[in-house]
Amino acid sequence: HAKILKKNPNYSIEALCDTSKSRLIKCSAELKCKAYYNYKDIIDDKNVELIIVSTPSKTHYKIAKDALLSGKNVVIEKPITSKIFEIKDLKKTAVK
Repeated sequence: HAKILKKNPNYSIEALCDTSKSRLIKCSAELKCKAYYNYKDIIDDKNVELIIVSTPSKTHYKIAKDALLSGKNVVIEKPITSKIFEIKDLKKTAVK
């Protein structure tokens, strides 16, 4: 996702987050952006406005919910979550 967004002049890649340190170091160097190992740190970054959740689907709800509660815009890779009540809760949280 980051490489595609990098080509769009309406976006700037401020930071990446990954649990693989080697992949994180490589990608953040290529994109010339900050690197975070813990997703909560990228959510706390005031320069980050949009969080793209492209993690294993079982983690989507928690990460997206935390990002939304922090006032971030969120895009979630499919499937959004595996539970309907989580989808409804994310929608309710996003609308607030």
